[in-house]
Amino acid sequence: MDRRPWRERPPGAAPYYTTYRTADGRFLAVGAIEEVFYTTFVAGLGLDPSDIPDRRDRKNWSALREMFGRILATRPRGHWEDVFSDVDACVTPVLSLHEATVHAQTRAVLDGNSPAEAVPLTDGTVKRSDAPPAPGKHTASILRDRAGCTRSAIGEMLRSSTAYQSPG
Repeated sequence: MDRRPWRERPPGAAPYYTTYRTADGRFLAVGAIEEVFYTTFVAGLGLDPSDIPDRRDRKNWSALREMFGRILATRPRGHWEDVFSDVDACVTPVLSLHEATVHAQTRAVLDGNSPAEAVPLTDGTVKRSDAPPAPGKHTASILRDRAGCTRSAIGEMLRSSTAYQSPG
């Protein structure tokens, strides 16, 4: 039985910390590392924890991955979003770029209604940070400065919708 902390495992190695394809070809991200989240995830799939292999034994991971994948592939992503929307299971939809820009969580951040914007200061007070930039605002500069892309390559990525640049 592997007792190493989950952080030492590569992302996606554990069947409870990876992505799965749903019936409509979309994906769900599962990050049910802690036991409380895992138990809720398993219950959301309609499984009884006593009827499935022990997740702590890596020898069972293939069977668990196959089982979870088979179940999640029976319904569209929206169904699973509904199942896990009001419970703490660490299951979220993998959003397209467009979906991410209009998702409720993104909207809350952009509208200034997100606790994620609260920044604790060293004296214990909390200061609200400036709103984050609009999605795609810094695409060209990131591709140029961080990825080393040429102006022509960036232009082609924007024209082909491989990358997104916000208007203005």
